[in-house]
Amino acid sequence: MPIRLKREYWSSTKIDRANYCDYKFFLIYVLGLGSEALNMPYFVKGNVFHKSIENFWLLMHPHAYENDSYLREEISQYKQRHPMKTDELFKNKNSKSISKEENFDVYLEKHSEKKPTIYKYHDAESFADYVRRQWWRPVIADKSLREKLITDISKKEKKKIQKRLIHWEFEAEPYVIANKISNIVKPLYNYLFKEGPPLYSELKFDFVIDGLELNGKDIGPKGFFGYIDEVRIKNGKAVNRDYKSGSPYEIKEMKKEFDPQLTFYNLGLCALCYDDEKLAVQLGVSNIRHQFMGNPMFICPEFDHEFFMVEALGIIENSRKIAPKVEDFSTEKKYQEDYAKWKNQKDKIKTLPEVTIPTKRYDYHFSELIKMIYGAEEIKNRKNIYAESGRKCDRCEMKVACARTIHENQDKLEIGKIDENGQRFLSFVEPPTKVSIRNKAKQTQEQYVQRLFDFRKREPWKGRV
Repeated sequence: MPIRLKREYWSSTKIDRANYCDYKFFLIYVLGLGSEALNMPYFVKGNVFHKSIENFWLLMHPHAYENDSYLREEISQYKQRHPMKTDELFKNKNSKSISKEENFDVYLEKHSEKKPTIYKYHDAESFADYVRRQWWRPVIADKSLREKLITDISKKEKKKIQKRLIHWEFEAEPYVIANKISNIVKPLYNYLFKEGPPLYSELKFDFVIDGLELNGKDIGPKGFFGYIDEVRIKNGKAVNRDYKSGSPYEIKEMKKEFDPQLTFYNLGLCALCYDDEKLAVQLGVSNIRHQFMGNPMFICPEFDHEFFMVEALGIIENSRKIAPKVEDFSTEKKYQEDYAKWKNQKDKIKTLPEVTIPTKRYDYHFSELIKMIYGAEEIKNRKNIYAESGRKCDRCEMKVACARTIHENQDKLEIGKIDENGQRFLSFVEPPTKVSIRNKAKQTQEQYVQRLFDFRKREPWKGRV
């Protein structure tokens, strides 16, 4: 049974950091240097996309679906299930939550002194404009902070500002991303609109499981915390969906099969259904909910899971574009430029990505998850923690803190000391033994003969003595 206590909690992000790099986990959760994490552009971009998808139906004008009575009813029910989100969007402290009986649009009229401009878009084009504006907000804020940084302010204030800056990989990156947004979100709008609203989005879970054992050893209670991106009903089954921005080709077989995030989602949904019979009925597992939380299962095999690759739709749409025709252009130059652009996009698409990548989770995935958590906890007790330097470090948000701690600690480590001749040495490693093949040969014969090939005579050289 889930126990709610004040304990250390695990999330999919936390375990992912441990799997990514032991030293990164050590810096954040042992040394407490998480505040030094860089604000990477892919975080900002991912957050914009996730928020836009999370509030997709709440911000859509009724004009978009006014002719579809069934869809309109679904939207009304969805908005009633998310009263907290609507309150945040109104930014009206005096507004009350929507009652179960009250229609969402009636709520707007009743509880708002001024009619709020909650609706932001009504079609793919206006949705793309909205997402672009959401992207430029942090970019413009970042530019303002950089301008403030060169003014006469205190060191303490500068330090605060530097933490909030976006760590761009190259100068034109914000413009490159902005130019891609329209191509990504227009097909996304059409896909989501056709699919209809989910049952829940950003569904929170927060619980502790006690009495866990690993290989017969009691490893104590473990807390779990997180948000499920989306829960849908597809083909009569509940589906946990994880939205992924970035390259749609990144989900390979091992990530699809064993990624711990979807195991977290399944476990969290099982805990919620164990506590809430109404939710279990909605998800079609009311007859087995009493078996969750280790009685005897932790993971429900009835739940489906899928990765949704946000940027896959844009690539698929580009692949379907027809080559431009000469007669559609006023000049040959414009045609050549457009044709070159079209061909460049075509050449980049080797294989079409999948939009949704389905997968399953079972109890053995929970067992693997507990092993990951136990292994991550052992990092805290290990004495020899080292930075796993490599290409992945260039995109790591802890790279500055990592480099600083390595430089600060190098004089404390025996491995970094320099001997009297100015040479670095490893105090715990014996000097390498030099073995000469020539000397070894002399042990078995008085004189060493090296046979070479004489290319002029095309026969083995007799050698010299």
